[in-house]
Amino acid sequence: MDSLIALDAPDDVKRAKVDELHRRLKAKGRGCGTCQACCTIMRVDMEPVGPIHKPERTRCGHQCSAGCKIYDTKPESCSVFMCLWLAMELFEDRMLKEWRPDRVGAVVDVNEVGTITVHLKHENRWMKQGPLRDMLLWLAQGRSMFDQNVFVVLDRPSGNHLLFKGNGQTQELIACGVGEDGLKVFRTLTEEEMNER
Repeated sequence: MDSLIALDAPDDVKRAKVDELHRRLKAKGRGCGTCQACCTIMRVDMEPVGPIHKPERTRCGHQCSAGCKIYDTKPESCSVFMCLWLAMELFEDRMLKEWRPDRVGAVVDVNEVGTITVHLKHENRWMKQGPLRDMLLWLAQGRSMFDQNVFVVLDRPSGNHLLFKGNGQTQELIACGVGEDGLKVFRTLTEEEMNER
């Protein structure tokens, strides 16, 4: 993907990249439509709009039927976020329409090194056969825009994150977050740690 947004880039650079992606999407007649999943599933740092952060998996108080009541003055964390499902509309290898975030109950984002995070609305829906699991397999098998190995991290409501592999198997993550360089980092159990269990 030619427009991945580095998490360690300054906010003004991220905002410019997201704005450019939105301009390109609009020119192609593509957009969020009625989807507002990111407004519910994602955590939002409300500064400078307000001092209170919107927790993940809760409805934003600024949501309305038309989208966002404060879209023109939305928080920086909203301005620099780009949904992978939407961004893929600019590429030949698109994600399926039925994988739209509000339909599968998951918002997907990616960092510059190809770590894909799937922010799940429900703890275990990904285990059932259907569009969400199909999307996860598609992403994890690397049939997306990446040439390198793809890592898919499932961000579950319980906080127990999993590494989702191309064969549909998962591995527990014992550390998951953002490193000092601004990139997502994660760690699975070592073989020794698994043997101690």
